[in-house]
Amino acid sequence: MTDLTTLADELSQVQSVMDNSETVSETALSLFQSSLSMFRSRIDAFVNVRKKFEEDIETMEKTIKFAREKKKDFEEYLEVWDKRATEPMSKHPDVQFSSNEYELTILESSGIVIEDEKKIPSEFLIATTVYRPDKAKIREAIKRGVEVPGAILERRKNLKVMGRV
Repeated sequence: MTDLTTLADELSQVQSVMDNSETVSETALSLFQSSLSMFRSRIDAFVNVRKKFEEDIETMEKTIKFAREKKKDFEEYLEVWDKRATEPMSKHPDVQFSSNEYELTILESSGIVIEDEKKIPSEFLIATTVYRPDKAKIREAIKRGVEVPGAILERRKNLKVMGRV
């Protein structure tokens, strides 16, 4: 399978020959049209594969979101399930809840539940500082000629795919 670079090179060579010739032969024209057709076909194939990758990424994101929601559901189910055992155990502390394989007991514990973080007095808060690069400020400085250690302005070539109707 010929790649896009090879096809583009061939197309460019044929175009150059045609541009430098006073008359274009039927063979040259046929070769150019054939190369152009193959090039366009490869572009279509390339974009279709790229679209499939994008669809796969979107599917993965949906799958991850679904899995997180399901995990949350299962955590809630587990909490409800545990209550189904702890409630009767609390009501009947004299009964031993056990089988040949398991023994259920209730452990007393405590934990802090923050109901409204904004109402917590400042003496009970800890300060956290998060430092991250200010890319917009760095970009402007570099554009003005200021050297910013640890950062460069990278020139990128991003592919833009537009459909035709």
